[in-house]
Amino acid sequence: MDQTFKKDERLRRSQDITEALKTGTRLGQDGISLIFSQRKGAPGTRAGFIVRKKLGKAVSRNLMKRRMREAYRRIKCRLKPGYDLVFSANQIIEYIRVREAMAELIKRGKIVSEDN
Repeated sequence: MDQTFKKDERLRRSQDITEALKTGTRLGQDGISLIFSQRKGAPGTRAGFIVRKKLGKAVSRNLMKRRMREAYRRIKCRLKPGYDLVFSANQIIEYIRVREAMAELIKRGKIVSEDN
């Protein structure tokens, strides 16, 4: 099973992130928000990560992004293809809580594939 997080699985263009933020469905859980939108005919799911500047200095913000990326990398094999996901941190939290919150958000959003 491939658990890497490749470039083609990332939302890199600000236009793509903005589109997902405008048209997506928003869910929140334990300091993490998930905004997701479906892409018609897309082969895979892409993800992006946002942390507000209000949360602290760059070191803290980058730590939170790393935690969210790692949690996503471990749960992405359970996702349905064809979605754009944007995870947003509203507060700095530990990795375990990040992983649990992100897993709960994808369940609530019904983005989990039936295979898993």
